[in-house]
Amino acid sequence: MKLINEIMYVNCDKDNTIIINLINGLADVIDRNLETKLKNNKFEDIQPDIIECLISRNFLFWTKDEYINYLKHIETKVNEYEIKECPNYVFIPTYDCNLQCSYCYQKANFIQRNVELDQCVDEFFKFISEQTRKLEIENHSKYRNDEIVITLMGGEPLLIENRELIKKFVYKCRDSGYMYNIVTNGLTIKEYNEIINTPNLTSVQLTLDGNMQTHDSRRMRKNGDGTYHIIKNSIKLLLDSNINVDLRINVDKDNIFKLPSLAHEIQQFFNYPNFNPYIFLLEDEGCMGKKNVMVDYEALSLIYELAKKHKVLKQINVAYIGRELVESIFDDVPFYPALRQPRFLPVTHGNIYLIYMAVYINAGGVLGLAIIKLIQIILYCLIHYGNYEKFL
Repeated sequence: MKLINEIMYVNCDKDNTIIINLINGLADVIDRNLETKLKNNKFEDIQPDIIECLISRNFLFWTKDEYINYLKHIETKVNEYEIKECPNYVFIPTYDCNLQCSYCYQKANFIQRNVELDQCVDEFFKFISEQTRKLEIENHSKYRNDEIVITLMGGEPLLIENRELIKKFVYKCRDSGYMYNIVTNGLTIKEYNEIINTPNLTSVQLTLDGNMQTHDSRRMRKNGDGTYHIIKNSIKLLLDSNINVDLRINVDKDNIFKLPSLAHEIQQFFNYPNFNPYIFLLEDEGCMGKKNVMVDYEALSLIYELAKKHKVLKQINVAYIGRELVESIFDDVPFYPALRQPRFLPVTHGNIYLIYMAVYINAGGVLGLAIIKLIQIILYCLIHYGNYEKFL
């Protein structure tokens, strides 16, 4: 049998270890006994059902040839992805915002623009059309209009004074067949719900940072008023309108212990199939300094412990950014991909606790394309040299 080379062991607690498949992003929690057997290639001492599970999740292969063929298959898929993936676009109508969040990085980079926004919408869609034709010629590929995705964000894009502009943006998306999603603080959803509720809208992202007391101390209006209840009402309005809601929960040292109470307060939404809550670890640039930022593995371990004590927390995903995958492979830094269905630490299979994880690799810009390029290099080295050290 052949255990993959691209495997990472991360301490979880005194009894368990997280194993991460750095090729496909899957991860499992295993006990220390199984970890020892895997590291020493003692496959004959592992229970058959555990072997089957490891094989099904591509940690283990019957032969080395199967393993090499798997890498070649992934390489082919990644190459196809780069060629076929249509780029995503971002439309930022304003950097203004009606909130004054304590950790916002944009307030340090405010740009005052004196432009005709109505004209900008026309120019933006003209650029997308021209860029799409250019890519089709370069890649010898044809893109459907519904493969093109635009993110509407800010600042706060759904300010009341932007109403006519947003109407025009939505109509342009509808007429062109482009898909779009919105990143908003959710304060004006009531005023915008009818405008944005079109078949082209894929999702709306809002943010809650804890229970009412915690959230309102972090995400307040400029006059200091809280926003918790408004945002909860906005979530319900969107869900009842059959709009997909991505609820982002920004986490740092100040609010991580408030996660269980928030999970209890939003559990009324867990039965909606269009509701996707996820935890996002704030980074240095997001917190305006390092004092509140948590190291990835420390935060994940703490969330793991909290989820064991508060089962309701298992309904919330944990998201990470794809660049850490590449950094972990080249720099031996612990990496934790994005948790995916069925939520957090769900079921037991033998003595393996399945955690379905997926790496967010999105070719929606230079960063995403750079990640794809690096993964292509890694896969090439693995297939042709047996490891990636020759490349380094």
